[in-house]
Amino acid sequence: MKVGGVVIDKNDNEQKVSSVVNVCLEQFVSKGLMSTTSRDLSRALNLQSAGMYSYFQNKDDAVIACAESAAKKLEDDLIAVAIENVSSPYEMIVKLREKAEQLAPMMRFFTQVCATEKYEERIRPVLSSLSSRYEDYAKRFARELNVSVDTVLPYVYICITAITNYMVYQEDSYVMPQLTLVANVLDDIMKSK
Repeated sequence: MKVGGVVIDKNDNEQKVSSVVNVCLEQFVSKGLMSTTSRDLSRALNLQSAGMYSYFQNKDDAVIACAESAAKKLEDDLIAVAIENVSSPYEMIVKLREKAEQLAPMMRFFTQVCATEKYEERIRPVLSSLSSRYEDYAKRFARELNVSVDTVLPYVYICITAITNYMVYQEDSYVMPQLTLVANVLDDIMKSK
């Protein structure tokens, strides 16, 4: 059986599969998409040179499984920070920026996968799934702030785009005006209640 690009033996449990993907993801994040070899993945898994094929049919399957995992980690970690701090907009921006710095290498790997033509079709469902949840995030923010979804939806999009750009470019002057705008609007919303 195959789950997220990983070949699962009936004896493998979900924790083992997750561990294999995490080890491979660490390799891709530290060495880069194009520089990481199948041998690197096998070595990181403490297997012989072609051992990774016990888990993946090929390197491309490993790349997609790791990209899916990276997307989930990025999303979970960043959304958790935002929701946790939404009632303090300026603190939320600071914490989002700090978390984005930590996650930047993972985002750069994910961006490399998304920008590589041979992965385009296989990564599209991951991207569609991510974008389909943006309105859900707006609903969570709206509940926390006790406002309509329409009030916060544009700012959720701006914030997601800005944080994503920050993780790729790591340039404050490029994204901080956008994040400050979001914080200012959220602060105004809080004050008007």
